[in-house]
Amino acid sequence: MSAKDLIGFVQKRLHFEDRGRMVVILRSLDKLLGGKAASETKFSGQKMTVMLPIDGKVIPLEQLPDETFASAILGPGCGVEPTGDTVYAPFDGTVTQVPESLHAVGMMSDDGIELLIHVGMDTVEMKGQGFTSLTKEGAKVKAGTPLLKVDLEAIRAAGHPTATALIVTNSDDLPEISVVATGDAAAGTPRWQCAFGGFLRRKVLLICEKAVFCVIFSCIAGGVVLE
Repeated sequence: MSAKDLIGFVQKRLHFEDRGRMVVILRSLDKLLGGKAASETKFSGQKMTVMLPIDGKVIPLEQLPDETFASAILGPGCGVEPTGDTVYAPFDGTVTQVPESLHAVGMMSDDGIELLIHVGMDTVEMKGQGFTSLTKEGAKVKAGTPLLKVDLEAIRAAGHPTATALIVTNSDDLPEISVVATGDAAAGTPRWQCAFGGFLRRKVLLICEKAVFCVIFSCIAGGVVLE
């Protein structure tokens, strides 16, 4: 019988004033025995915020030892020199990508932030060794949910840097991104926050640019000379 069944059984048979105390006891027991309550997340999410997904030292993107990441070709972000062995969900959202090599996780937040977490450099060559996936594509997760176990020593032994890339791959569709945390930080520390002011400003500028283009095009098509 699960804790949920026990709670229902208790609620039907105890007097009202005793039910609350017994329910608390049963839930605590379920947690100790590894039940549903024991699967609580490590930290909670914040709206329009990317939390640091792994313990470590935050470093600038350009310091990553990979030109593709360092040059921000895939998008803006940062690097992390990890000290922990677990990658957690950095926000409430959906797991969009878990490659066969297990070295990376792609996520989309409920707020629309698309994030790539790439553990180590060139670790795709390890073909899954040193990585244990704790999730699957399509999974809906809360911030702080464990996604991936990482063996940092195995990565080093294979001759690869452990530096991890955190890349926002849809930054053009998002509000302005501001850095919150730098240096040594624990998983769950807010890393970026998005400000709607910058987003609206970019949208207004885009609309203005389109309007000016339309006016110029109409003038040219109509034979009007602009002085």
